[in-house]
Order: sequence, then structure tokens, then C-alpha cells
Amino acid sequence: MMARARTADYFSMSNQSIELEAAQERIAQLETLNAQLQSMLTEGTPPTEQQTLNVPIDQIDRYPEQVRQWFDPTEQEKLTQLIQQVGFIGRIWVRRLSSDRYQLIAGERRLRSAISAGLTHIPVEVLDVDDETALMLSLLENLNRVDLNPVEETEGMLRLLASRLNYEVSEVKSLLYRMKNHYERGEEATPSEAEAFAMITKIFDMVGRVNWQSFITMRLRLLNLPSEILAALQQGKLEYTKATVIARIKDEDSRIQLLNDSIAFNLSLSEIKDRVRALRPEKPISLRDELKQIVKVFPKQLNDPRKARRIQKLVEELRVAIAE
Repeated sequence: MMARARTADYFSMSNQSIELEAAQERIAQLETLNAQLQSMLTEGTPPTEQQTLNVPIDQIDRYPEQVRQWFDPTEQEKLTQLIQQVGFIGRIWVRRLSSDRYQLIAGERRLRSAISAGLTHIPVEVLDVDDETALMLSLLENLNRVDLNPVEETEGMLRLLASRLNYEVSEVKSLLYRMKNHYERGEEATPSEAEAFAMITKIFDMVGRVNWQSFITMRLRLLNLPSEILAALQQGKLEYTKATVIARIKDEDSRIQLLNDSIAFNLSLSEIKDRVRALRPEKPISLRDELKQIVKVFPKQLNDPRKARRIQKLVEELRVAIAE
């Protein structure tokens, strides 16, 4: 069975002490996920060992596979102040690398704020887990955060799938599209693909953030957005629905200007769509459509004798041109 923390909060908190109670509920949710993960990974194996220690902060190394790359400076400062006021709440998860080195699995925001608050030691839960389990625990902890931005969530989900399926991330993307075609178009799946499809469904159900269909349709395309839009998404400055609309603008200067305006003036989605439409060049009318428009007005124009004579002359010229 998966190791469980015995106090409060594997996640970072705001500067309001009342949120400690909400953190307890979040722990229960993560413990349930971890129990599911442990049963999926290590069915039939002995329980994971754990140990509680108070260790020097400078002996804890950041987890290299951390999906969360951006930390809101304002929220980070609030957390630092909370730690200074009430102390370090709960324990972070680590695993032992050597006799005096540990690797962080979950709790980076609180670790960062503990350092900023001037702490030298913090309580940790030392888990005896292998590389794969450590990766999945870290990914699950982050994927179940409500404030994880959509880019990091998408990248994290892909890495979680890749780890469980033993695929490269690029292979997971292709597999997801084959899965979509299998269910929507009835394309035949090989036995190995069918097994992978079942595992993908199970992982999405376990994480519970988004179903696999929406992930393929809405989230995968985020990774192809222009870099400046990706950066705004990662920093929580822009919703992904707005980002996909702004990305339709091909001209880089115009796109960046609209992106900056959207953030500065908090433009609504409809306002952004209006601006995008205004920036699109008018499509030139085709000769076929122009002729159709002219023919529509012919009957009325024939009531004017002068115009009728001119139209008759043009029709004759048109016949000659067609006959050549």
C-alpha cells in the first residue's frame, strides 16, 4: 500500500490559515490516488517503506522531472509569510539518494518558501520508491493541483502516460490520435494498441482532470502555440480558450499586440474574436462570384433603354471572347 503522510498538506497554501483545513481534504484526495497508483504499479508486492525525519534543507535536491516550471511570485511570497507566521505545516515527500542526500518528490513550493523564510531544517516523509514510482507520484501531485496551468498540465499528462506505457512522449501523442480514430472512425486496433488504449483510459479516469477525448481535441494543440502565447499560459496570464483564438493571427507583430492588450485590459473572449476578425484581410472576390452578382442585377438594369443597349454590346463582346 502506498506510503501516507500523517499530518497536513502535501501542497502549498496561501497566506490564510483557514486554508489549512482545506489542505486536509486535498491530502485525502491525493492519498486515494496514490493508493490506486500503488495497486496499478506494484500489485502483489510488499508495502512501500516510509520514514519521517527532520532534515537540513540543503540536503534536498529538486526533482529533475518536475512538471511545474513557473511559480507565481506573489503567491510564493504569501506562502513564505505564512510559514514565518505559523511555521512549516506538514511534511514534504522525498526519497533517499545517499546517506546525506534526498530528492524532492512533492512539495516544491513549500520547500522554496521554507528557504525564503530562513528555515534550515524541515520535516520530510522519506519514501522508498523506484524511479518510475517517484515520477508518477510527482506527476500525480502536480496534476491534481487546481492552479496548474494548462500547458504544464498537458505536458505532465503526456509524461505520466509515457512513463506508464514505456513510450516516448512523441509516441504517446501518435497513440492518442490512433485511439481517437479507433473510437470515432472504427479503425481497427492491434492487440497491443487495445491494451494501451485501456491503460490510457484508466489513467485519465484516475487523474480525473479531463477525459482523454477532450485532452486530444483541446489540450494537445496547445503545445503547437507560438512561444509568446505559451509563456502567457504558463504564467497564468491568459486562459487557453483565448490563447487558441489569438494564435489564429499569422502576423507576429499583430498577434503579440493583441496578446498584450488581452492581458493588460482583460479582454473577453468575444472581444478578442472581434479583434481577430478585424485583423483578417478581406478575401478578394473570385471572378465566378463577381459574374454571379452581375447577373443577379441584369433584369432591373434592362428596364433602362440606355443601360440595356450597353449590356447588349457587352454580351456580344463576351460571346466573342468565349468563342475564341
